[in-house]
Amino acid sequence: MISFLQVEPYLPYEYTCEGMLERVHAYIQNQEFCAPEAPFSSANASSSWPGSPPSPFVLLSNSSALAWASNISTPPSWPPLSALRLLASLEGQSCIDACQSAGLICEPAFYRFINIKEAFSG
Repeated sequence: MISFLQVEPYLPYEYTCEGMLERVHAYIQNQEFCAPEAPFSSANASSSWPGSPPSPFVLLSNSSALAWASNISTPPSWPPLSALRLLASLEGQSCIDACQSAGLICEPAFYRFINIKEAFSG
């Protein structure tokens, strides 16, 4: 019975060539590719962090990982800094391997918050 029905195929507009070009245009128009990323000045200003040595990171309970301290102001970023977990890898071990062994994902967007003097001294 079903084989005798004539069904007209349906292609949503979003999946047509014109719809795809409209999405790409919207993405490009709403992003700023030419402006440099604002420097993360508060992370490099050690005086804004409590503790000795000053550090924006705190040790997580029952873990050897560090996380962004809740009492430190966080600049706007995605993913949010509350998701940041800082691990020390073995010598010669990549970030990806260290994170995967701990069940985490290595996120390059966090590198600018991690690659600072206070992160390494903490």
